[in-house]
Amino acid sequence: MAAQTRIAQLSSIALRISALVFFRFFPAHFGFVAFALFAVYVPSYLATFFTKPEVGVLKDEIDVTVQESAITAETPLLTADGVAVVPEPEIVTDVVDVKEEVVIGEKVPSITNILTLGAPSAARPIASFLTFLINALLIGLTADALYRARWFYPADDLSFVRLGYVSPSEARFVIREPDQLQMPITFEYHVKDTEPYDPKMWLTGGLITSTDNITDFTTTLTVPLDPAKQLTYQWRTSNNHTGEFRAAPKAGEMPDTKDGLFTFLSTSCILPRFPYNPLDHALAIPGLRNLANLLPSLDAQFMLFLGDFIYVDVPERFGKTAEEYRMQYRQVYASPDWAPVAQNLSWLHVLDDHEISNDWSSSTTGVYSAAVDPWHIYQANINPPVSQAAGPLNLRRNATWFEFTQGPASFFMMDTRSYRSSNNAPFNSTDKTMLGKEQLADLLAWLARPMPKGVRWKFIASSVPFTKNWPINVKDTWGGFLAERKQILEAMWDSGARGTSVVILSGDRHEFAATRFPPPVGSRWPQTAAAHEFSTSPLNQFASPIGTYRQTDDEDVMMNYIPGGMSKFGSFSIDKLEDNRSSLYYTLYIDGKETWKATVQAPDQPEVIVEELVAPSFWNKIKPTVQSPENFPGKILKSLTTSPDLRRFQSKAFHIPVSSTQPIHKMAGPVNKKKRQFEGRLQKPSKKQKRKQLRAYNSDDSEPEEEQEFDAVNLLDSDDDIHNVQVDNVGASDNEDSSSDEERPALKKTAKMTKTIKTQKPKDNEPEVESEEEEDDDDDEGSEDDSDEDMDGENTNKRKKSKRNDPNAFATSLSKILSTKLSTSRRADPVLARSAAAHEASKAAVDNALESKARKQLRDQKRRAFEKGRVKDVLIASTNDNTGELETSTSEIMETERRLRKVAQRGVVKLFNAVRAAQVKAVEAEKGTRKEGVIGMKKREEKVNEMSKKGFLELIASGGGKLKKGGIEEA
Repeated sequence: MAAQTRIAQLSSIALRISALVFFRFFPAHFGFVAFALFAVYVPSYLATFFTKPEVGVLKDEIDVTVQESAITAETPLLTADGVAVVPEPEIVTDVVDVKEEVVIGEKVPSITNILTLGAPSAARPIASFLTFLINALLIGLTADALYRARWFYPADDLSFVRLGYVSPSEARFVIREPDQLQMPITFEYHVKDTEPYDPKMWLTGGLITSTDNITDFTTTLTVPLDPAKQLTYQWRTSNNHTGEFRAAPKAGEMPDTKDGLFTFLSTSCILPRFPYNPLDHALAIPGLRNLANLLPSLDAQFMLFLGDFIYVDVPERFGKTAEEYRMQYRQVYASPDWAPVAQNLSWLHVLDDHEISNDWSSSTTGVYSAAVDPWHIYQANINPPVSQAAGPLNLRRNATWFEFTQGPASFFMMDTRSYRSSNNAPFNSTDKTMLGKEQLADLLAWLARPMPKGVRWKFIASSVPFTKNWPINVKDTWGGFLAERKQILEAMWDSGARGTSVVILSGDRHEFAATRFPPPVGSRWPQTAAAHEFSTSPLNQFASPIGTYRQTDDEDVMMNYIPGGMSKFGSFSIDKLEDNRSSLYYTLYIDGKETWKATVQAPDQPEVIVEELVAPSFWNKIKPTVQSPENFPGKILKSLTTSPDLRRFQSKAFHIPVSSTQPIHKMAGPVNKKKRQFEGRLQKPSKKQKRKQLRAYNSDDSEPEEEQEFDAVNLLDSDDDIHNVQVDNVGASDNEDSSSDEERPALKKTAKMTKTIKTQKPKDNEPEVESEEEEDDDDDEGSEDDSDEDMDGENTNKRKKSKRNDPNAFATSLSKILSTKLSTSRRADPVLARSAAAHEASKAAVDNALESKARKQLRDQKRRAFEKGRVKDVLIASTNDNTGELETSTSEIMETERRLRKVAQRGVVKLFNAVRAAQVKAVEAEKGTRKEGVIGMKKREEKVNEMSKKGFLELIASGGGKLKKGGIEEA
């Protein structure tokens, strides 16, 4: 066989394999390989076709024929002598006939051989043409896949509106409009079919007057929302874009959906027009069609896209300029499959390598600036707020990592490319980082930060897998950054131990894997604190035909692994809190079909024991005040329950959950400065009441005793410490012996269990905060000093010695008790009878006083709450339009105010619309004027041309008088 024929066959076979791989399996680099092979194939094809065929033996046949024959001897019967002769036997012989046929001519390959191997033959021109056409068609399709979008769909004139981050109070949009004739663009929105909102009233969310090439003709817009309720909004723009979205639920609250679940989606990796179909649009993305078909049933809040939104280096890198990157973004947004999944769904993005360059680990050098320019324009500008700084500053400026909290979950979106060390550095190096110092500090602070009530889940969005179970190219994953990975894992376990589960979301590998990260057995973390990872990708890219995920130890435990599928995404749903429990439901969709489900339970929140202490009066002076134990931070609770001194006292223990998700902002003493708490029996008596009590219960009182009726004596006046009696905050039952003592509000000072706990030191430039007892006294003094000043002056000398310092107090009280008369039925047990009577009388007095004061306080609180924020004496009473009566009550006046505010709001809206309409008309009129040129010039030229010679001379003679008076007149 000639060399050119062999080359033609080999290049044809390789070309066809390369094209098949490029179209269906791996769309990188094989396109150009096919071009190179075709360049080799063409000359070899021509050389083979036009070369004279070789002459050779076409047929060489040899025919051998063997025949058997019998020879019989002719022996006479008698000899000459007449003697008889025995006849000789017959002889059998083989006759061999050999014939050879040799055919010499030109060798012609078969049709099957030509079509399969690709080598032509002049003797079979039709088959040779067909085999060349097959290879040429494959090259044409390869060129179509590589260049049709670049040449015919650069999307320079793309106009679109995309929804970004949505919170309870705002929604962010990016708007692109290169056509300046569409300016100004008005963005309007309204609540969708919800009472009492008017669906016909559109609110103006923003006005865009111009765009320029600095931001690729885009701008961002933030639209305010009503944070009071989770509503669905419709929006429209003046350049004919429409859509709708639902506001996000507040932190700790569940969304207002039909199933009551908080649902969001996660995936990564988009490559348009793969797998290749010549009948598809040049910018088609088949994976988005699968997502669009399932979106109505998922009721998702947002899509968390984990990187590789574009593939600037796949199938080939065509440039390194910012314009090249911008075009890649525009082509995705220009895809006919994009609008169905983006008009009504919020998309949030993180950065990954293919938005810069494959396996990027060169920090901010090289093409980084050109790459992140469009990423900020199209993605980051409408992402959630940047992360809260771990240090003293609350705002992390120019950060590319983000955090937000919605419903029952909090999210941290990493940037794993901009700050990482080289991938080639040792895996265990303590200096090797993927996040950088600042981002790592913010992440650890976020993991340790208490979440609002109802938030039991923390999600970390990482563009690369957190597990080290992918050994192929593990250096590009967290498996190549083991020291930093361990630090983050321990922070995750800490969060899980506090009752907030951590889940990692990742992509990049074009496979699916669910991994569990349990804490080491016997460590300080319980097994329920384990973190989980769901790595889901791609949304539209190739999938690995061979499994590459391998579990090598017990640190990263495989839950499930599915390598196949060119279109994958995951759905995460969180249910309502029931019995302080929460569940996460994960559903994997592959090629538009539900493939696998998993459920993860949030760990239980730990419980600690807080003791309500009942101590002698001496210890009451030095121990901390215990109030509202559910608001104590973990450290203080631990110190209270483990203190050996405090455990000596009699205690009544009760269990409370200590939630790491509830911030501590209510403490005794300095924290709540000047804050009164009216909680039933804990209320402090006023100074006037205290003075009356001292006069009423003084042991030296010389008033005449009433012998006929029993006058209840406060036995507490004889205690060593009348000012430190324990008040039962949790409410003791009536049958307890000390209930009368604990429920008595009219003491000189409210009973305090301990002194104030100082939770923080005062600043240098601030005065030290007074204790709670001193604050309450100050408040009492502010309202009572004026009324008590005269009384204090008159009774200074008359004031009796306090029973606290009177050695005869006990004897006096006992004599009063014994001197009272009892009925005949009670004389059998006089001591207990007197004690019961005192108990009942004291309790009745306390209850009556307490009930009266509670009613008064309740009325005052309602009045203050009702009048809060009102400006008095501004709106006078008016006549009711329906009844004709004069409005006198506050509710009627407020109803009138609400009606007037509504009228004013509508008037402002109508005024704004009228002004806007006038502006639009003015702009149109200005455009018409500009088209005509200088104002009045055209008409003046017409009149000058129509002027006759006589008229011109008269005009000259008059000195232009007619022109000055009003224009040129025809003569």
